[in-house]
Amino acid sequence: MTQSFGFECRLLCTFRGHQDTVISLAFNPRDGEYFLSGSEDKTVKKWILPAEVYSTKTPKVMRQAKRTAAIHEKQVNCVRIAPAGKICASASQDKKIVVGWM
Repeated sequence: MTQSFGFECRLLCTFRGHQDTVISLAFNPRDGEYFLSGSEDKTVKKWILPAEVYSTKTPKVMRQAKRTAAIHEKQVNCVRIAPAGKICASASQDKKIVVGWM
């Protein structure tokens, strides 16, 4: 399946699980095996990108995050992963920055 991103792109996987709008996304810069998402539902989720998505012709739908952290009192505005892929941070409308180990 080709999506319109202004260039050809094959849909690999759709991730569902947040209860509100997803605001921020950050891929692990080390190997791309996982990514974090931050949402208006006040959570940060860690998602695993299964290796088989690259070889299948049918896009997968992932409905369960590997981990969910309900660490903020208001919407999450930003998530980031440090270059080595071991430390992550999130920033929220609750005026907090949370830093943690992966």
